[in-house]
Amino acid sequence: MKRFDGDVTKWCTFVDVYEASVHLNTSIATIDEFKYLNSLLEKTDSEAIAGLSISTANYEEAIAILKARFGNKQMIINKHM
Repeated sequence: MKRFDGDVTKWCTFVDVYEASVHLNTSIATIDEFKYLNSLLEKTDSEAIAGLSISTANYEEAIAILKARFGNKQMIINKHM
């Protein structure tokens, strides 16, 4: 998988591939999903979730933060224009 570099125009592709490969894969433990997610984020992107310790309890919160920050449809449209 390619790392996410913060370009919101690439967010939808990144999150779709990540979810199909990791997030929805029931054979991967949640803590490992979080570690994998963290390893795929560039430095500036990982700062969005830097305050969260890598734990099973914080994984869903990290996903929600990233989706709110980079998945804003209007922001993506504006960037394309």
